Amino acid sequence: MRLAVRRIDSRVAVGDARTMQDIVANALRQQRTGATLLGAVALGSLLLAAMGIFGVVAASVRDGITSSLYASRSGQSMTECSVSSSARPRR
Repeated sequence: MRLAVRRIDSRVAVGDARTMQDIVANALRQQRTGATLLGAVALGSLLLAAMGIFGVVAASVRDGITSSLYASRSGQSMTECSVSSSARPRR
């Protein structure tokens, strides 16, 4: 870039010659870093939420299977089992 300016006018002093792309990139570096960090935290939060939902659903399915096995062994109907399982305390 210095050479190009010197060819046009050799009397012009060129100090810190940078392209506009470099200037804009430097100006936006902090916002880009913050946005990347925020995106990573959001992705981690989404992963934790998905794991929590999976855990709740898995526990619910496990309790349902356990209740149905208990009902089939003791001769209760499924409606009796669901009423009794909702009344019993959770572990």
